[in-house]
Amino acid sequence: MRMTGDSAPRSAALVSATVLALAGLWAASAVMIPVTFALFIIALVWPLQRRLQTILPQVVAVLVTASVALLAISGAGWLMVWGFGGIAHWAIANAARLQGLYTYTTEMLEQRGVYATELFAANSTSRGSCSCCARSAEVFAVSSPSAL
Repeated sequence: MRMTGDSAPRSAALVSATVLALAGLWAASAVMIPVTFALFIIALVWPLQRRLQTILPQVVAVLVTASVALLAISGAGWLMVWGFGGIAHWAIANAARLQGLYTYTTEMLEQRGVYATELFAANSTSRGSCSCCARSAEVFAVSSPSAL
């Protein structure tokens, strides 16, 4: 397909606008995620509200729809809390087994010259992924000079 002199700048502008829009959405993700969730909920409850509005007054239909949406969101939140509670219960019940696995793994790595305890300590105290990776690389290089 051959581009004419007029369509090439238009295509470049379209690509640039798309990239800038996506970068803007990524930068505003702290705001856009709740807005997207709200729009999703609105899309789900709108059919219910429109049907109820045909048989009930508008205010009552909106109140019933809001109650149903709140009940659904509360139910989903309760299911998440219940699921995380099950995970926490499993982790507490298997704490000794997990500690043994951690000890075994760290001893095995230390025999090979990788000091995982220092890597975990460095990662848990530093902030940001770049500094975390840089610190891990420094600890690994110092702990195992043969890796160079």
